[in-house]
Amino acid sequence: ELSPELLLYGCIFYANGYELSGTGHGHHVYLQNRDGTKHIVDNVLAHAFGFGIHAYADNDTYYAQGYEIRGNVSFQNGSATSGESKLYDNFMIGHNESHPVARLELRENYGWAQGPGERDVRLGWNAPNEDAKLLDNYFVGMTIFQPSWSSVEMSGNTFYGEVQGVDPAGR
Repeated sequence: ELSPELLLYGCIFYANGYELSGTGHGHHVYLQNRDGTKHIVDNVLAHAFGFGIHAYADNDTYYAQGYEIRGNVSFQNGSATSGESKLYDNFMIGHNESHPVARLELRENYGWAQGPGERDVRLGWNAPNEDAKLLDNYFVGMTIFQPSWSSVEMSGNTFYGEVQGVDPAGR
């Protein structure tokens, strides 16, 4: 029987993926989860053709629930793509209408987008979401919460760029 736990620790990811017709494909870390917790800890993720960390849910099989993403350094993901489509997040968790993001913790991460007006972190997608904690992170670029969240706890974060969808003071 497979364990619902996973630890991805101390890896260096650089320039993964490929470009096709000006669009980048390939993320450094691509996850789905429903049971247990996936621990993504102390990794460096840079210059992917796609997203840095992408936790994804899309139907009855795939969920984006139960993540501890801690101590990672993620920067300039999407920058390997030469075409117009370079808007790839360093941290993207969530997707679809059927499964909300739940049990998400981002702690002590560093993310640098291509500038303060570019996307760095995107949490949620179409579904109303459950709970997230953002603690002691440093993010350069936009941090976007979509569309609604039951509970968001935030403290000790530094945002250099717009925060959309929640109060960055965590209230």
